[in-house]
Amino acid sequence: MVTRIMAAVLVPTLVLAAVWNWADDRESARPVVTVPAGPSAESGVPSGAMTAALSWRRVAEVVVADEIADRRRLDLAGIAALIAGDACLVIDTGSEVTVSNDRTVPLGPAQAVVVAAAAVMLLGPDHRPVTTLIGPAPVDGVIDGDITIVGGGDALLGTSSVSGAPRRDPLPTTPLESLAAALGAAGIVAVSGDVIGVADRYADIDRPQAWDVPLSEAARVGALLVDRGRIRTGPENFALDPAQGAARTLVEVLREQGIAVDGSARTAPGAPSPGDGVEVLAVVHGSALGDVVTGWLAGDDATVTTEGWAEFTDALLMEIGVVVADSGTRAGGAAAVAALVDGLAQGDPATVAGWELSVDLRDGPGLDPESSVSCGTLAWAVAVIEALDPDGSTIGFATSSPGDRVTRVTDVGTGPRVRIVVAGPDDIVDEVIDRARRLHSGVGADVGVPSVDDLAPDGSEAGP
Repeated sequence: MVTRIMAAVLVPTLVLAAVWNWADDRESARPVVTVPAGPSAESGVPSGAMTAALSWRRVAEVVVADEIADRRRLDLAGIAALIAGDACLVIDTGSEVTVSNDRTVPLGPAQAVVVAAAAVMLLGPDHRPVTTLIGPAPVDGVIDGDITIVGGGDALLGTSSVSGAPRRDPLPTTPLESLAAALGAAGIVAVSGDVIGVADRYADIDRPQAWDVPLSEAARVGALLVDRGRIRTGPENFALDPAQGAARTLVEVLREQGIAVDGSARTAPGAPSPGDGVEVLAVVHGSALGDVVTGWLAGDDATVTTEGWAEFTDALLMEIGVVVADSGTRAGGAAAVAALVDGLAQGDPATVAGWELSVDLRDGPGLDPESSVSCGTLAWAVAVIEALDPDGSTIGFATSSPGDRVTRVTDVGTGPRVRIVVAGPDDIVDEVIDRARRLHSGVGADVGVPSVDDLAPDGSEAGP
């Protein structure tokens, strides 16, 4: 009989002690605030009672925090489960990946952001394309012979009457008129020969057949491109040869500036080198690459479309090919970008925040459906461009692609930054954004877990 009584007393005691020790072990792994163990003269509460109350509260906080974390992990896993094989997802907090269901998929116009970030890394944020005008030295204000405009890959070169404000895109225009103004400032009043356009810096001069969009959205790209290839006297029309169209536009601009041109516009496969009876007459520099891309993506609600950016990023891809791969082709630029991304992926994971980095490019703006990029690579690209902004502003944008596909980069919540990068069918993207926003704003409030203040010292929920 005595044995049964002792067992009835000791067993629950031992079980309670074991549970208490387990909870205390979990709690001890977390940083805690140290408080004095002695009695409080002001409160008059015995030190033992205070220690017991504080110990229970700390244990309860551990239990509640663990339940919230477990529920959060389940909810995030549920969001990731929405992503199928034709979509990708990364949710991160800037220092660590919260959830990822990533793979290379077509990003559409959002791919332009990746090419721009790669160009910043490979060409430098201070890279500025140069358009050069060369010809014979003027005599008494007359250039006796032909002048040649040599393209340097500035896809933003334009005239105020066509590419100036108002514009549908925020990219800056490099003024072609400045070349004519420079000749006028040098006292030149006439050119006896032709104006020749040269675009031999890039080898890919044909518009990709996979670009299933009109010329108004994505024109032919070359090293010499003015007004995105549009004909100045009829901006709704596009030149068959961008270099020819650029030379023709320069003829018109020169004449408007009061400089007579006796010849006409034509093209040539190459330009004479300065010193072969010709000299540099004028140059115009494009805007710095870093300024262009940060101005383009400034703010957190931009809409990235192909119009205006297709030529810019396609030229950037070929410029990367020239500078890095010694090949002014899309394939050369794509190989250089892939090597950059692969090198980052093989390096220190901390430098890329654990993102899945992979690319398979066919062009700059992502109009080729065979081009694919991971959401992690897009997250990296956004971080690269944000780092260029001294004000530290964040980037957010949305793009749409044929077939009801969407790419979104957005922040959720008003507290610590949580960024979502998601690409896929529009209904899936919308649901991911909605659920992630509700989860972030409702953590600790609607997850169905009581707070520590709702718990009684025995672990049950406190009554009213």
